[in-house]
Amino acid sequence: MNTVRIALCLCAAIAFAFVLAEIESSAAQKKKDVPKKKKTPKAAPFPTGGPYHGYGGAATGGAGYPTVEVRTYPELRDALLKGNAVIVVKAREIFIPERIESQASNITLDGQGATLRGDGIKNRVMQMLKFHKGRNYIVKNVRLRNAGDNIAFYGGAHDIVIDHVSSTGAGDDGITISNDAHSATITHCFLAGNTRAIFCKYGKTDKITIDHCIVSKLWMRAPLLDKIKAFDVRNNLIQEWRVMGIRLSGDNCNGNIMGNIFFTPSDSKGALNRRSIVFANNQGIGDVYIADNDFRGCFEAKIKSTTKTPLVTPPIVPAYSTDLPRLEKSLLSETVGAGCMPRDTVDKAYMAVKEWPLNPDNPFRIPKTGAPLPER
Repeated sequence: MNTVRIALCLCAAIAFAFVLAEIESSAAQKKKDVPKKKKTPKAAPFPTGGPYHGYGGAATGGAGYPTVEVRTYPELRDALLKGNAVIVVKAREIFIPERIESQASNITLDGQGATLRGDGIKNRVMQMLKFHKGRNYIVKNVRLRNAGDNIAFYGGAHDIVIDHVSSTGAGDDGITISNDAHSATITHCFLAGNTRAIFCKYGKTDKITIDHCIVSKLWMRAPLLDKIKAFDVRNNLIQEWRVMGIRLSGDNCNGNIMGNIFFTPSDSKGALNRRSIVFANNQGIGDVYIADNDFRGCFEAKIKSTTKTPLVTPPIVPAYSTDLPRLEKSLLSETVGAGCMPRDTVDKAYMAVKEWPLNPDNPFRIPKTGAPLPER
């Protein structure tokens, strides 16, 4: 009897094993027949942490560090060299006789409408403010005038925001992001009378956002972007250039040029009818998306996008707009527009003047009187 029971149990076990194997085989076949879902590409990792947007959005400046009030050149110089501070300018105007070069980090420079003047810097390409190697900078609400480069970030400096700054009369560049500097946002700035406006080049310089700016009355570089792997230039007013507006170059130069206004007024005697967007090496340019731009009174951009879709970039504030008439009105506003607000008489004079004798070596400078300074 026991032998029969054992035999029956063995038969039942074998039958169950066959049934289970059949079920597993059927399930495996069904799983094989179901097409695999494509993985959704992850969004690009964008900076966070600071109160700003764009590629410089991680910058918090001197937040959390002591507030330092400055009224003189030595006080400003010492505070910038030390860093780890919110530096508030309490003077209406400070003359900067020579370059201030800081390697310190964690700096907010809040001009509160003050003017820093570099008239005494005789070298045409010498920087007035140079930040080198450090990280975490916010420069805002200040007027920078008449140096070589008015402000520059070099040597791997990163997490940078330049906000509501007026940069005028520079012998070379109004703003420089160069030599491995990266992760920068230039927003709501006013640049005029500089021989060259915005320079982004050399080494691993990368991740540049330029939005809601007015770039006006310049020789070229509005901006220059050379071998920048990720840039975003959108919702700017670029007008009255002599040689070229935006210049792109390098075989790995990738980004967007979207929703900008390129404008050459018919009564401006300082501008020439040259290209608004130039690819300096057509054979090697990267992925560049050009869309929603308005070309008025100038050559339309003959160069087309090299990619069909915009590059994924950090959002800007206000949000990207294709309502360009409304954008222009906002940028030109005397209270909430581009530049150090409210505009002073010099910035207003730059906006109003129709004739400006700019050349590659001599910037166009307007002092408080509204008359051009004599050439040096």
